[in-house]
Amino acid sequence: MLVPTGDFVTQVEVMESDFQDIDVLIGIDVIVFGDFLITNKDDKTTFQFRTPSEGGVEL
Repeated sequence: MLVPTGDFVTQVEVMESDFQDIDVLIGIDVIVFGDFLITNKDDKTTFQFRTPSEGGVEL
């Protein structure tokens, strides 16, 4: 699997499904490779993923 950084994640089990109203599903087996941040402002949800991890996130 290719993540947005251009890195390949190997040995990760994936599946395909016909979920309704779900745009993206990211498992913990991918999240552990970096920093994962979810924000929601004005009814707009966004997420950021960076690897390698840079530690804590300033709020």
